[in-house]
Amino acid sequence: MLGIDHVSYLVRDMARAVRFYEGVLGLHEVGATPDRSFVALSWGENVHDIALMTGRPTIGGSVHHVAITLQGGPDELRRVRGCAARPGCGARDGARPPGQPVDLLS
Repeated sequence: MLGIDHVSYLVRDMARAVRFYEGVLGLHEVGATPDRSFVALSWGENVHDIALMTGRPTIGGSVHHVAITLQGGPDELRRVRGCAARPGCGARDGARPPGQPVDLLS
């Protein structure tokens, strides 16, 4: 694993959320849909570090998904996806945590 690529959140008030991430955390807006139901923010290195989507947080929270970049390209991605599909495959082998919204990128 190389690291976290980005985290995507569901937010009820897009304008308020964007003000927080820009004003408090220092991100800047790098893209948005015309209706502003999706806004991408970045510190400058990634295409986006935080993605905000208009929606209602669920009982499980407001994280829509986490994108993790893997080292090793397509072969590593296939290995991790294969492990995640096998019962008993441990997290040390790259299994997706049950019920967790994780995107794996190569």
